[in-house]
Amino acid sequence: MSVLHRQGLIETFRAEDLLPGSAIADALAERLDQSDIVLCLISASFLAHEGCIDQMDRALRRMSQSSAPIVVPVLVRPSDWRESPLGMLQSLPENEHPITAWASEDEAWSNVTSGLRRLLLAR
Repeated sequence: MSVLHRQGLIETFRAEDLLPGSAIADALAERLDQSDIVLCLISASFLAHEGCIDQMDRALRRMSQSSAPIVVPVLVRPSDWRESPLGMLQSLPENEHPITAWASEDEAWSNVTSGLRRLLLAR
């Protein structure tokens, strides 16, 4: 996805980007509210993390109100994600096989990047 970033098609943000002393939940909520697209990197760990679930729920509420963002589940590791609120969404990679299940993880990430590029250019 670094090519998408260098082309100016995406801007990334992670909690690790916050300055020391920042209120993490507030900063993440603010960034989420400004986002057009939210990628949820799905694994059992993501689905078990209360903070991730809270932010995902916030993004899905905004999406249902048609006030953006588009939420895209990216299947990283096997999990029971179809039973989560994200289960109603089309995911990447396109074959719904988690990235770690591909023979080549590089090929899987390339598929994710291609799908994101299609989404970005269609907007």
